[in-house]
Amino acid sequence: MNQLFFNNHNQKEMAGINQPKRSKKQKILRRLLIIMTVVVLLLVGGGFYWINDGYDPMEQALGALESSEDVIVSDEGRWIHFLPDHDDEGTETRTGLIYYPGARVDHRSYAPKLHDLAAEGIEGFLVDMPLDLAILGSNRALEVMEENQQIDQWIVGGHSLGGAMAARFVDNHRDRVAGLIFFDSYPASSNDLSGAEDLEVLSIYGDREGFVTEEDIENARQYVPGNTRWLRLEGGNHSQFGWYGFQRGDGEATITREEQQQKILEGIFDWLEAAENLR
Repeated sequence: MNQLFFNNHNQKEMAGINQPKRSKKQKILRRLLIIMTVVVLLLVGGGFYWINDGYDPMEQALGALESSEDVIVSDEGRWIHFLPDHDDEGTETRTGLIYYPGARVDHRSYAPKLHDLAAEGIEGFLVDMPLDLAILGSNRALEVMEENQQIDQWIVGGHSLGGAMAARFVDNHRDRVAGLIFFDSYPASSNDLSGAEDLEVLSIYGDREGFVTEEDIENARQYVPGNTRWLRLEGGNHSQFGWYGFQRGDGEATITREEQQQKILEGIFDWLEAAENLR
């Protein structure tokens, strides 16, 4: 009887001793769970804010999404198609330009440029990127090409991150592309195109730039072909390569957006006329 009493008493004491230890572990686990939940909520909320704090198209850009007398505009889902509405179809080489947007910039912000190019005969394909990040859709140009067999020669280009991803695409599909255009952008060292002598490349950049410096452009010369054409826009900045307002952290342009866009168009047409490997 006494033995039974002592056994029960000891068990209660042991339970009393162990109980606080279990409670302490539970408290620690509970705190860790709360901390992890808060971290996840902050990451999700911060990511949602970051994504939705991007750059929307200006009214001028939205207006360029409407068809005109010379251009038929159609939304194909993953890209917007700018088709020249000319009567000389079949008499000339059909050139297609696939355009990748800058990071966190709504792709429609570049519609005026594609519309103007289409009015002069360059068929345009303005690509919509996942979360407005070209790095998440660098191979979308391949989809455009596969669904548009009517194009005889392809040019791929892009603004900022879009230009870097365009270079990645060209590097991985060298036999599919005749030309590459960097709009205030440059290739990564891992996408060295310096040996692609038959690739026509145009690099357009501003001197009032807040993101891509002239030092960056100079350093990029080693990764592009020797016949690359360079166009420095005096007074131009990063934001005015598109129609999405002013980008935080950019330099102040000393020319208007319209003037900068006109210089860009003239530079493209001069390059196309001089390029030996473009028909």
